[in-house]
Amino acid sequence: MTHGRLFHRLTPVPMVEPTTYAQAAGCLYRPGRQPMSEAQQKTAIGRMLQARDDASKS
Repeated sequence: MTHGRLFHRLTPVPMVEPTTYAQAAGCLYRPGRQPMSEAQQKTAIGRMLQARDDASKS
């Protein structure tokens, strides 16, 4: 018996797969918007993430 010591069971961290641009493109959908090329999607997602990051810092 050990006194004063706590032993914690380590549990594995679940693996989270990174989101692809194709999966994230759905967040860019707006009625009436023309389909975007992959480069336009990357740019739009980058701007959106940058705006969220800037907002979280202020």
